[in-house]
Amino acid sequence: MRLRWALLMFGCVSCLAVRAGEEAPSGAEALKSAGIELDVKKREVRVEATVCLSQGILEYLICLPNTFEHEAIFSVRCKPSVLHLGLLAIGLEPCPIDAFGLWREKARENPRARVSIGVEYETDGKKQRRRISELLVNRQKRDAAVPDDWVFTGSFFGKRADQRVYAADVMGGVVGLGQEGASVLQFSEELGNPYQDDEQGLEVNTDTVPAKGTKVVLIFTPAPQKPQEQEKPEASKKEAER
Repeated sequence: MRLRWALLMFGCVSCLAVRAGEEAPSGAEALKSAGIELDVKKREVRVEATVCLSQGILEYLICLPNTFEHEAIFSVRCKPSVLHLGLLAIGLEPCPIDAFGLWREKARENPRARVSIGVEYETDGKKQRRRISELLVNRQKRDAAVPDDWVFTGSFFGKRADQRVYAADVMGGVVGLGQEGASVLQFSEELGNPYQDDEQGLEVNTDTVPAKGTKVVLIFTPAPQKPQEQEKPEASKKEAER
């Protein structure tokens, strides 16, 4: 299954322009030139990004260039549809947003839908790595105790000029904070709309965010399983032996 998705990913980026006389890039080279790297063994998807906001309220965490940089911390050039395939390739499973708002509860019951996001960058020649949640502030609690728990919801397909398109590729949201349903990932908690009042939503943590323009690498991995989730297989085994 993962190999199939890896091949699909290669298909998505193999259409990159190749000059006459040049050899087509390998799968890994093609992905890297598209701003994304995949390590199936480590279960990591690494995406090149740039810090585009150093203070302010947020409606997105990550977006495409020339879209939501005024309300997102990072911009990426990697197509959201390719990120979606990368998450599938490392064994994750989308939990789509539904009309009744039940997707968050469903995601809590499905470890394969939950994602951790890390960020790597250099400061004064030293490599730094943080949980991406450390760059956020909960506006209601006025603290930085934000969980590192993101849901792989997946975007959806629609039509544009009679062409079938992946919505996030067109709309530009890559990781959202629950205000729309087209992004590839969403925050796991409902914190409200930051544009409605001063106690809703998330904002940039100005004490921890890298300087605007800093080049970073975003690392997407499966979220660590909680103790009760790790106990489930053993409990099921005992139940079967009765």
